[in-house]
Amino acid sequence: MLKTLALTTCLGLILATPSLAETYTDPDPAWWNAFLDTLDGTAPDLESQALQDPEYLAADEFSRDEAMTRVMARLAADRATLDPASAEVVLSIRADFGDYDSARGGFPVSIFTPTSRLPLSMGRSLFFRNWQDVALFPATRDEGRALRQKIGQDSLLARVDIRDIRKSRTRSGGYEGHVARVTYSTTTGSEIGQIIPPDAIAADPAVVAAQTEAA
Repeated sequence: MLKTLALTTCLGLILATPSLAETYTDPDPAWWNAFLDTLDGTAPDLESQALQDPEYLAADEFSRDEAMTRVMARLAADRATLDPASAEVVLSIRADFGDYDSARGGFPVSIFTPTSRLPLSMGRSLFFRNWQDVALFPATRDEGRALRQKIGQDSLLARVDIRDIRKSRTRSGGYEGHVARVTYSTTTGSEIGQIIPPDAIAADPAVVAAQTEAA
């Protein structure tokens, strides 16, 4: 059975990064439609998308034609700037730590399993290609006890950085993204910690330098 995950927000923010990639934080369904259509190389149905756009929906009967023209032009311009090869997507997802696993030395994370998926628009889903690299939040027994006390009755929020989103070769309607970083906090703002997969650490000079200095 597939495990469906829920996004917590849809802010649709765009931030510039030093690598010249665009970072999209909690993008909305319209962005996902444009992004996945671009990834698939399919022609977008801009009119259908425009009919669901807030600007068009807010227009009255006398201004709908002009609103439709503006919205379609904006959607076309937004699509032209999308580059799936360099895009980075940051998603905010509710998560839970499972029972402490003494053999593995950490907490299993609820959102990273073989079947975990994020439902997207039009019956499509996003899976985590390297979920195994981030499926465990490492902690000693003492650290684990302290974390349980710190979290208390609060809920966990995972900020998941995803790169290299591709169409799945094995899942119908599925797409797979590479998790580059996961940052955990409680929903009240307490910082819990961060997981960076080994390949992401090796590819980030700043992280390598910090680890070298610490050693």
